[in-house]
Amino acid sequence: MDSQDAARLPLEVAIQTHLGNVREVNEDNALADWWPDGSALLAVVADGMGGHSGGEVASKIAVEVLGELLSQPLPSDRKEIYEVLLERFYAADAAIREKSASDLSLLGMGTTLVAAIVTQSELIHLYAGDCRLYHFGQRDEVYVTADHTVMRVLLETGHITQDQVAQHPMRSVVTSCLGGGADSQLSVDPKWDDETAGGPAFRSLSAGDVLLLSSDGFHSQVDEGVPAQIAKEFRDDPQTLVDKAVQAALDAGGNDNVTAIVVKWAGEPQGEDEDSPRATGKLISARTASSDEPDATVEEAGSDVGPAEPAEDSMKGITEDRRQSESAEANSEARVQRRSFLSKLLHWRSRP
Repeated sequence: MDSQDAARLPLEVAIQTHLGNVREVNEDNALADWWPDGSALLAVVADGMGGHSGGEVASKIAVEVLGELLSQPLPSDRKEIYEVLLERFYAADAAIREKSASDLSLLGMGTTLVAAIVTQSELIHLYAGDCRLYHFGQRDEVYVTADHTVMRVLLETGHITQDQVAQHPMRSVVTSCLGGGADSQLSVDPKWDDETAGGPAFRSLSAGDVLLLSSDGFHSQVDEGVPAQIAKEFRDDPQTLVDKAVQAALDAGGNDNVTAIVVKWAGEPQGEDEDSPRATGKLISARTASSDEPDATVEEAGSDVGPAEPAEDSMKGITEDRRQSESAEANSEARVQRRSFLSKLLHWRSRP
């Protein structure tokens, strides 16, 4: 589809990042940009790990590798869209590991990541780690991705309560990331589901729906109900919403870098009227900028602590067997994997 003939998606987009009140380096990176034909929007948030330079480099690599999607036509088939997005996660993982291996000062660097593709009819999203995507519907419905963290495992298995999370010594430990060293693992959710021709990775969008992608510097700082509260109050103004979200994290302590992208589905696709508003996106450099819970139904994405995936020189070689295996085993082995992980965790905690 030629760009001059493309229907412009009815999206309003705002993006913001902040160093925070404590950190000396912003290790977050983000991207919100259009496919050249205007058929879809790509939004990405990456939260780097690995010290003063490593985390910044890792998150930048991840965003750049995901951004390469914009240089190729977006497939029309749902499974193909899922596969090309998933492939970019593994390609970014491989690129981070390759860079880390070539520079000892970057050894062990990694990043968590959430990415979303917004098309004319729906949203597709994938994530690894504790960057989140929120989908706020029109009737106070709230969907949120499920963090790949030790805290989530301990909460789900009943070993800690929500009140214990803030002071827990492993509150910042993730169970899935890109890069991160030889002992790290990459598990990408949501998994493809053949029975529903997609599964929870795909979500329908209605006029007025709001998406919020954030690094954990936002949602780890604020109370659980704050994201929905802010979205409900400022959903008509994405720029104000994203500014309020970042400010809420800073007011709550700002102990980490804070990054957020807000996407609002405004209505029917727009034509190529020069005067009509268009969402604009940009790569955010890692060195950029320095209440009561509402009534809401919260739907949380399922996630499993999966096995580590091997890094490969080229992720174009992801095989059908690998994809089918990951999907088929996700549910059947989830409990075994969690018990094994928890056993190792409790052993680690018991050592002097």
